[in-house]
Amino acid sequence: MDRLAVHREGERLELTLGRQAIGFGRIGLYSPLDVIAPFSPDALDKTTRPGVDALHLSAFYGGNGSADLIALLGRSSQHHSLLLRLSDTRGGIDYLALAGTLSG
Repeated sequence: MDRLAVHREGERLELTLGRQAIGFGRIGLYSPLDVIAPFSPDALDKTTRPGVDALHLSAFYGGNGSADLIALLGRSSQHHSLLLRLSDTRGGIDYLALAGTLSG
């Protein structure tokens, strides 16, 4: 199987393990994900990304906030990537913070 994914959803937690397209919010042309899975900004169909094999855990808090942990495991430890995304909306302003380490 090439594109197997398992998804579990709870009231405050969501877990996906397997092939999935991972975006980083509302980025129009260039996404940090393009370092992991390149996607040309001049491509005609921007809604379809090839996806990567990853573990994606989302925790939801408050009315609009979420914290996401995304782990991509490579063939060796130097090829692992670990990303953290925090997003929230307060007072009509969207906040988005990204942190992590990308494989060499």
